[in-house]
Amino acid sequence: MKILPTLLVLFEASAIALQATEPAGTLKQEPLPPGPLLQRIPDFSSWRVNFSYVQDQAKPADGNNPPPTRRDDTFFLPAAPRTLTITRTNPRWLAIMKDVQGNLLEQCFDGEREFVSGSMEQGGVPQGAFIVIPDFATGVVEKHIDFSRMDFPDMDWISKETYKGTQTNNERTYLVFNKGEITAWVDLASRFPVQWKKGGETRTFEQLPPPSRMVDLPPQSAALAEAIKKDLERLKRPGPPKMIPPRAGSGQSSAAMPTSQPAQ
Repeated sequence: MKILPTLLVLFEASAIALQATEPAGTLKQEPLPPGPLLQRIPDFSSWRVNFSYVQDQAKPADGNNPPPTRRDDTFFLPAAPRTLTITRTNPRWLAIMKDVQGNLLEQCFDGEREFVSGSMEQGGVPQGAFIVIPDFATGVVEKHIDFSRMDFPDMDWISKETYKGTQTNNERTYLVFNKGEITAWVDLASRFPVQWKKGGETRTFEQLPPPSRMVDLPPQSAALAEAIKKDLERLKRPGPPKMIPPRAGSGQSSAAMPTSQPAQ
């Protein structure tokens, strides 16, 4: 398994993300270089997306910064997100999002099912954990993001059509994509995202140390997964024979007939 070279590239991309405020340099409108537009992060890796807002730099007279406006795609979070940490250890993954008020949302996949849990001060996720049914995800989870199919939210618009050119900063070259008021910068060498910007919101992407073992599910989700497992095992076990009388006029013996019932 050739993990080490990939991880070295990832850590190098991480350094770029930590330094970036916004990639400088003149936009060069040149042909799209060959290679993937956006690389999928490998298994046994972890990333953090950091969210910042123009309100963070505001300095009102009373000294209190106004909270960022609530976004429409923050799941059940009452306020705008501050961080999103994604950890992949195939087949499990864990995505933890925190908002500017300290509320927490946890999404995870145990290899068979996806669960959502969290800690909310006001509204948001119900107490405990619940399972996400993919066919009904749109109705169950507002703006549901399936981390089994994508790595980072709001990046599915990146395409050949939205490619605008390249920018070079500190001897690093970035692919620049734009659609409407959204702009994203992708490192040319690694093809991992560096920065995302829309209006007064900026996201930077940071590579974290890779996990050394399978990621643990959050306690509430782990408890629900274990309960589902036990219920399924109970349904598979044959129950004791149950005696039922024959139907009247069936011509069968009046002796009770055995049948098997699921275990209780």
